[in-house]
Amino acid sequence: MYLCDKTIYMCSEAKRSRTLISSRQFEQRVARIYQLLEAKAKSVTWDKHIPDPDAPTQQRQIDIEIRRPDALVHVECRHRRQPQDVMWVEELIGRRVSLGADLMIAVSSSGYTNTAKIKAEKHGILLRELEQVSEQEVLTWGVRCELLFRFARFSKLRFNVGLMVETRPLISETEILNQLAQNGTIENALRYIANTRHDEIAQKGECEFYVSLAAPPPIFTSTGESYAIGLFDITGLIQQIDIPHSPTGYCEFRGALERPNNPNADLTIFDQVGGEIISHEDKFHWHIDLNSIRAEPNSFFSGSITAKLNQPMVLQSLSLHGTISGEGKLTDVVVSIGTAQIAV
Repeated sequence: MYLCDKTIYMCSEAKRSRTLISSRQFEQRVARIYQLLEAKAKSVTWDKHIPDPDAPTQQRQIDIEIRRPDALVHVECRHRRQPQDVMWVEELIGRRVSLGADLMIAVSSSGYTNTAKIKAEKHGILLRELEQVSEQEVLTWGVRCELLFRFARFSKLRFNVGLMVETRPLISETEILNQLAQNGTIENALRYIANTRHDEIAQKGECEFYVSLAAPPPIFTSTGESYAIGLFDITGLIQQIDIPHSPTGYCEFRGALERPNNPNADLTIFDQVGGEIISHEDKFHWHIDLNSIRAEPNSFFSGSITAKLNQPMVLQSLSLHGTISGEGKLTDVVVSIGTAQIAV
């Protein structure tokens, strides 16, 4: 299936410079690139550990292992400030032999010296570069995109709580609100409202609501007395909020000896959401780290993320990790406490 706007429901001159990521994050990014490029491989594994062929009690680490149907490929990465020299290439020649790889690939974020390129070409070490490019160069790319994260935002919230007593106990509205938040009652209720009114707010943008929900767990006073809740109503306004995120950087992944305008893959980076889109020909891989996102007060993530692409593409794979922080933090909320008598 080809997609232009892909929605997932969880429903100047090129400059070599290091992005603000660690070496391990760089390796993970390269691994995701190869997961897209090596679609026919049996496996692509980051941070692989294997017994040393000559000393099986010792473990050897491989940045990325690719098991093709007909070959074992090792990929080693370097995320440094300076171009990689011939000494690293010579090290990789030895590692290929020592660890029994059929093919060794080197990936650098800072390029290679001329001597390193000559040595690699003579001894069959494939050199790859993952380097940042300017926005001007990105205009020549076939794929450009923007991400939209959809949230449900609540306002004018009022919680009506009816306690199963004849007279109100000595407990404040704030204490009741805190207990209902701690036991998950409020979050579950607001998510339920957002889910059941999804179509309405998608059409109108916002809507008022009144719901009467099942009785939540009892509340407790400071002296340890418990009181059952017989009535739990919520009124308010819910809005659909789409928060856009534009790219913060661009990279090209290509062979070090290939033409600059002939990349193997393009990367669009979204640092604000820990995300990236890796594209190759008409396919793309989508990676998002939800831990990098913080919700606004009174907001919940709706489970919808849209990648607005400028041309049809096939979603090859998706990796989604973490959770959004700050969800369920409430401000400007009114709590009304009363009594709820049920006839027997």
